[in-house]
Amino acid sequence: MKIKAESSGLDEWRETLEQAERDIVPKTREVISKGSLNIKRGAQRRSSGIAHAPNYPRTITYDTDVDGTRVLSEIGPDKDKAVGGGPHRTPGNLGHIFEYGLSDTPAQPHLGPSLDEEVPNVERYLGELGEDLLT
Repeated sequence: MKIKAESSGLDEWRETLEQAERDIVPKTREVISKGSLNIKRGAQRRSSGIAHAPNYPRTITYDTDVDGTRVLSEIGPDKDKAVGGGPHRTPGNLGHIFEYGLSDTPAQPHLGPSLDEEVPNVERYLGELGEDLLT
């Protein structure tokens, strides 16, 4: 009994996969960076107008990094960022109080809602990226 196997298209598919392997991390970083920027802007918008910390939104930053094949992002107030003048030049150290509140201070959520708003967009863009890389 003879078995015949057809292998047409395998070289093209291999090339597509190899190119996808080269592109996946940098292109994923682009998507995550854009999503992080949107979350940062949303958090800044939601936290503007805090009377006793008007400079707080300016402390909200983001940073992306790559660790092997993982793309990481950190978004939130920079506790060391000096903005404004006077003795309270680093309002970033108040971020956890604004986000979660205290027993006598209501929460003013801004990071969580901004993340929740952006996650569906990032998921959609990552799905589209996967499709683009494999076609």
